[in-house]
Amino acid sequence: MTTFWRNGYWRHSVLGNEHWVSGHDVDRDSWEAAPSSRNEALLRQERAQHGASARLVWPNADCPVCGAPVFFYKNAAGSRVYFDELGPPWPKHPCTHNPAPSRETPASPVAVTAENLRTQSAFEFIQIWAGDNADAAFAQRYGTLRWDLAAVAACHAHQGIYVIVLSTPVGLRYYLDHEPALPRPAAGMLVAYFGTWISFVADDLNVVERKLQRVSAQRALHHIVGLELAAGEPDR
Repeated sequence: MTTFWRNGYWRHSVLGNEHWVSGHDVDRDSWEAAPSSRNEALLRQERAQHGASARLVWPNADCPVCGAPVFFYKNAAGSRVYFDELGPPWPKHPCTHNPAPSRETPASPVAVTAENLRTQSAFEFIQIWAGDNADAAFAQRYGTLRWDLAAVAACHAHQGIYVIVLSTPVGLRYYLDHEPALPRPAAGMLVAYFGTWISFVADDLNVVERKLQRVSAQRALHHIVGLELAAGEPDR
Protein backbone atom coordinates (compact mmCIF):
# COMPACT_ATOMS: atom_id res chain seq x y z
CA MET A 1 0.00 0.00 0.00
CA THR A 2 1.32 3.44 -0.95
CA THR A 3 -0.12 6.57 0.68
CA PHE A 4 -0.10 9.99 -0.97
CA TRP A 5 -1.16 13.37 0.42
CA ARG A 6 -3.63 15.16 -1.86
CA ASN A 7 -3.95 18.91 -1.36
CA GLY A 8 -7.37 20.52 -1.14
CA TYR A 9 -8.96 21.46 -4.45
CA TRP A 10 -12.17 22.58 -6.14
CA ARG A 11 -14.03 19.71 -7.81
CA HIS A 12 -16.17 20.56 -10.85
CA SER A 13 -19.00 18.40 -12.11
CA VAL A 14 -20.02 18.05 -15.76
CA LEU A 15 -23.02 20.28 -14.94
CA GLY A 16 -20.75 23.13 -13.88
CA ASN A 17 -21.32 22.76 -10.12
CA GLU A 18 -18.31 22.99 -7.83
CA HIS A 19 -17.45 22.12 -4.24
CA TRP A 20 -14.30 22.21 -2.10
CA VAL A 21 -12.55 18.94 -1.24
CA SER A 22 -10.24 19.24 1.77
CA GLY A 23 -6.72 17.82 1.76
CA HIS A 24 -6.58 14.11 2.59
CA ASP A 25 -4.48 10.96 2.37
CA VAL A 26 -5.08 8.67 -0.61
CA ASP A 27 -4.05 5.00 -0.69
CA ARG A 28 -3.12 3.18 -3.90
CA ASP A 29 -2.41 -0.56 -4.02
CA SER A 30 -1.60 -0.70 -7.74
CA TRP A 31 1.63 1.26 -7.36
CA GLU A 32 3.02 -0.65 -4.38
CA ALA A 33 5.35 -2.91 -6.39
CA ALA A 34 7.31 -0.10 -8.10
CA PRO A 35 9.45 2.53 -6.37
CA SER A 36 7.96 6.03 -6.38
CA SER A 37 10.95 7.37 -8.33
CA ARG A 38 10.18 4.87 -11.11
CA ASN A 39 6.52 5.89 -11.09
CA GLU A 40 7.51 9.53 -11.48
CA ALA A 41 9.91 8.69 -14.31
CA LEU A 42 7.15 6.80 -16.14
CA LEU A 43 4.70 9.65 -15.73
CA ARG A 44 7.24 12.17 -16.99
CA GLN A 45 7.96 9.88 -19.92
CA GLU A 46 4.23 9.97 -20.67
CA ARG A 47 4.33 13.80 -20.37
CA ALA A 48 1.66 13.78 -17.70
CA GLN A 49 2.81 17.10 -16.24
CA HIS A 50 2.27 19.16 -19.40
CA GLY A 51 -1.07 20.94 -18.89
CA ALA A 52 -4.54 19.88 -17.88
CA SER A 53 -5.25 17.82 -21.02
CA ALA A 54 -2.09 15.75 -20.53
CA ARG A 55 -3.66 14.18 -17.47
CA LEU A 56 -6.32 12.62 -19.70
CA VAL A 57 -4.49 12.13 -23.01
CA TRP A 58 -0.84 11.60 -23.92
CA PRO A 59 0.64 14.56 -25.81
CA ASN A 60 1.34 12.77 -29.09
CA ALA A 61 3.96 14.98 -30.75
CA ASP A 62 6.68 17.60 -30.27
CA CYS A 63 6.45 21.09 -31.69
CA PRO A 64 8.75 21.22 -34.76
CA VAL A 65 9.93 24.70 -33.68
CA CYS A 66 10.41 24.71 -29.91
CA GLY A 67 10.21 20.97 -29.13
CA ALA A 68 7.44 21.36 -26.53
CA PRO A 69 4.97 18.47 -26.08
CA VAL A 70 1.82 19.22 -28.08
CA PHE A 71 -1.31 17.50 -29.37
CA PHE A 72 -0.98 16.95 -33.11
CA TYR A 73 -4.01 16.51 -35.36
CA LYS A 74 -3.93 15.71 -39.09
CA ASN A 75 -6.96 15.17 -41.29
CA ALA A 76 -7.39 12.95 -44.33
CA ALA A 77 -6.62 15.87 -46.67
CA GLY A 78 -3.21 16.38 -45.08
CA SER A 79 -4.02 19.55 -43.12
CA ARG A 80 -2.47 19.61 -39.67
CA VAL A 81 -2.62 21.60 -36.47
CA TYR A 82 -0.88 21.57 -33.08
CA PHE A 83 -2.86 22.21 -29.89
CA ASP A 84 -1.53 23.21 -26.47
CA GLU A 85 -4.68 21.83 -24.81
CA LEU A 86 -7.60 19.72 -25.97
CA GLY A 87 -11.18 20.92 -25.68
CA PRO A 88 -12.69 24.43 -25.78
CA PRO A 89 -11.27 26.87 -26.66
CA TRP A 90 -8.91 24.41 -28.45
CA PRO A 91 -5.84 26.68 -28.12
CA LYS A 92 -3.40 26.25 -30.99
CA HIS A 93 0.31 26.10 -30.23
CA PRO A 94 1.74 29.54 -31.15
CA CYS A 95 4.85 28.18 -32.89
CA THR A 96 2.72 26.71 -35.68
CA HIS A 97 2.28 30.23 -37.05
CA ASN A 98 6.01 30.42 -37.70
CA PRO A 99 6.52 30.18 -41.49
CA ALA A 100 9.98 28.60 -41.18
CA PRO A 101 10.00 25.72 -38.67
CA SER A 102 13.41 24.68 -37.46
CA ARG A 103 12.71 20.96 -37.65
CA GLU A 104 10.79 18.76 -40.05
CA THR A 105 7.14 18.17 -39.19
CA PRO A 106 6.67 14.60 -37.96
CA ALA A 107 4.84 12.16 -40.21
CA SER A 108 3.16 10.44 -37.27
CA PRO A 109 1.21 10.08 -35.09
CA VAL A 110 -1.60 11.44 -37.22
CA ALA A 111 -4.37 11.99 -34.66
CA VAL A 112 -5.45 11.83 -31.04
CA THR A 113 -7.93 8.97 -30.69
CA ALA A 114 -9.17 6.43 -28.15
CA GLU A 115 -5.78 4.74 -27.85
CA ASN A 116 -4.37 7.92 -26.29
CA LEU A 117 -7.04 8.20 -23.59
CA ARG A 118 -5.81 7.44 -20.08
CA THR A 119 -7.69 5.17 -17.69
CA GLN A 120 -9.53 6.55 -14.67
CA SER A 121 -6.98 5.04 -12.26
CA ALA A 122 -4.09 6.61 -14.19
CA PHE A 123 -5.85 9.98 -14.20
CA GLU A 124 -6.45 9.82 -10.45
CA PHE A 125 -2.82 8.93 -9.77
CA ILE A 126 -1.59 11.78 -11.98
CA GLN A 127 -3.84 14.19 -10.06
CA ILE A 128 -2.21 13.06 -6.83
CA TRP A 129 1.32 13.12 -8.24
CA ALA A 130 1.17 16.42 -10.11
CA GLY A 131 -1.24 18.30 -7.85
CA ASP A 132 -4.46 20.03 -8.78
CA ASN A 133 -3.15 23.33 -10.13
CA ALA A 134 -3.45 22.41 -13.82
CA ASP A 135 -7.24 22.85 -13.97
CA ALA A 136 -7.04 26.18 -12.15
CA ALA A 137 -4.28 27.36 -14.49
CA PHE A 138 -6.37 26.26 -17.49
CA ALA A 139 -9.38 28.26 -16.26
CA GLN A 140 -7.28 31.32 -15.52
CA ARG A 141 -5.53 31.25 -18.90
CA TYR A 142 -8.49 30.46 -21.13
CA GLY A 143 -11.42 31.82 -19.12
CA THR A 144 -13.34 28.54 -19.05
CA LEU A 145 -13.47 25.29 -17.13
CA ARG A 146 -11.70 22.32 -18.68
CA TRP A 147 -14.08 19.97 -20.45
CA ASP A 148 -13.67 16.23 -19.99
CA LEU A 149 -12.37 14.11 -22.86
CA ALA A 150 -13.76 10.93 -24.40
CA ALA A 151 -13.47 8.82 -27.53
CA VAL A 152 -16.42 8.18 -29.83
CA ALA A 153 -17.12 4.46 -29.48
CA ALA A 154 -19.90 4.37 -32.10
CA CYS A 155 -22.27 6.52 -34.11
CA HIS A 156 -25.52 4.84 -35.20
CA ALA A 157 -28.22 6.24 -37.49
CA HIS A 158 -31.85 5.16 -37.21
CA GLN A 159 -34.85 6.88 -38.81
CA GLY A 160 -33.11 10.25 -39.05
CA ILE A 161 -31.76 10.20 -35.49
CA TYR A 162 -28.11 9.57 -34.67
CA VAL A 163 -27.03 7.81 -31.48
CA ILE A 164 -23.53 8.88 -30.41
CA VAL A 165 -21.78 6.68 -27.86
CA LEU A 166 -18.81 8.14 -25.97
CA SER A 167 -16.25 5.99 -24.18
CA THR A 168 -14.92 7.72 -21.07
CA PRO A 169 -12.53 6.51 -18.36
CA VAL A 170 -15.56 5.85 -16.13
CA GLY A 171 -17.93 4.23 -18.63
CA LEU A 172 -20.14 4.93 -21.64
CA ARG A 173 -22.27 8.03 -22.27
CA TYR A 174 -25.12 8.09 -24.78
CA TYR A 175 -26.41 11.07 -26.77
CA LEU A 176 -29.13 11.59 -29.39
CA ASP A 177 -28.52 13.92 -32.32
CA HIS A 178 -31.79 15.08 -33.88
CA GLU A 179 -30.18 17.27 -36.55
CA PRO A 180 -28.77 14.98 -39.27
CA ALA A 181 -27.70 17.90 -41.50
CA LEU A 182 -25.17 19.17 -38.93
CA PRO A 183 -21.64 17.77 -38.51
CA ARG A 184 -21.01 15.10 -35.89
CA PRO A 185 -17.92 13.15 -34.78
CA ALA A 186 -17.14 9.76 -36.30
CA ALA A 187 -16.25 6.59 -34.43
CA GLY A 188 -12.69 6.70 -33.13
CA MET A 189 -12.50 10.49 -32.84
CA LEU A 190 -11.68 12.26 -29.62
CA VAL A 191 -14.21 14.78 -28.32
CA ALA A 192 -14.57 17.06 -25.35
CA TYR A 193 -17.85 17.00 -23.42
CA PHE A 194 -19.50 19.14 -20.76
CA GLY A 195 -23.00 18.14 -19.70
CA THR A 196 -25.04 17.85 -22.89
CA TRP A 197 -22.48 19.70 -25.02
CA ILE A 198 -19.76 18.09 -27.12
CA SER A 199 -16.89 19.75 -28.97
CA PHE A 200 -14.56 18.30 -31.59
CA VAL A 201 -12.27 19.15 -34.52
CA ALA A 202 -13.96 18.52 -37.86
CA ASP A 203 -12.23 17.25 -41.01
CA ASP A 204 -11.74 20.85 -42.21
CA LEU A 205 -9.94 21.61 -38.89
CA ASN A 206 -12.76 23.87 -37.73
CA VAL A 207 -13.98 23.40 -34.17
CA VAL A 208 -17.58 22.22 -33.86
CA GLU A 209 -19.70 22.54 -30.71
CA ARG A 210 -23.05 20.77 -30.52
CA LYS A 211 -25.75 20.59 -27.86
CA LEU A 212 -27.18 17.06 -27.88
CA GLN A 213 -29.69 15.10 -25.84
CA ARG A 214 -28.10 12.84 -23.27
CA VAL A 215 -30.06 9.62 -22.73
CA SER A 216 -29.84 6.32 -20.87
CA ALA A 217 -28.42 3.15 -22.39
CA GLN A 218 -31.98 1.79 -22.61
CA ARG A 219 -33.15 4.82 -24.56
CA ALA A 220 -30.13 4.59 -26.87
CA LEU A 221 -30.88 0.92 -27.61
CA HIS A 222 -34.47 1.86 -28.36
CA HIS A 223 -33.27 4.17 -31.14
CA ILE A 224 -30.61 1.75 -32.42
CA VAL A 225 -32.58 -1.49 -32.59
CA GLY A 226 -36.15 -0.45 -31.79
CA LEU A 227 -36.05 -1.96 -28.30
CA GLU A 228 -39.36 -1.35 -26.55
CA LEU A 229 -39.21 0.90 -23.48
CA ALA A 230 -41.08 0.28 -20.28
CA ALA A 231 -43.77 2.80 -19.41
CA GLY A 232 -42.23 5.83 -17.79
CA GLU A 233 -38.66 4.92 -18.82
CA PRO A 234 -36.54 8.07 -18.17
CA ASP A 235 -34.18 9.55 -20.73
CA ARG A 236 -31.21 9.44 -18.37
